[in-house]
Amino acid sequence: LLFGSADSWCTPAVAKRMHATLADRRGGVDDDGDDDDGSDGISPAERYVSVENAGHCPNHEAPAAVASVLLRWIGASRRSEVTLVSAERSRIKEQWGDAVLREVSIEESRNLGMVDRIISTMVG
Repeated sequence: LLFGSADSWCTPAVAKRMHATLADRRGGVDDDGDDDDGSDGISPAERYVSVENAGHCPNHEAPAAVASVLLRWIGASRRSEVTLVSAERSRIKEQWGDAVLREVSIEESRNLGMVDRIISTMVG
């Protein structure tokens, strides 16, 4: 999942709810950090990267940032283990300025505040 943090339609709360829901539906990472199937790691559907300074269409607004994440993911032999955002690549230069990439943890996505849970339930 890759969402712009300034998206007013699919807000970060909606993105986090989608992230957590996909993880739960796929039998994803449980509270002790293991997959429910007994193997270590996470499935590719359980990854969420936030593109700060981008809105609803990050592929148009921050194409270099989106490409950097997608190329790492596509080129990886084990997509659940690839580093999508590294410290030195977290700030990507775009024509208009910098886009900042941040991978959101499943724990952060599962810990929505009460207002975000209510609003993301109505939207999603």
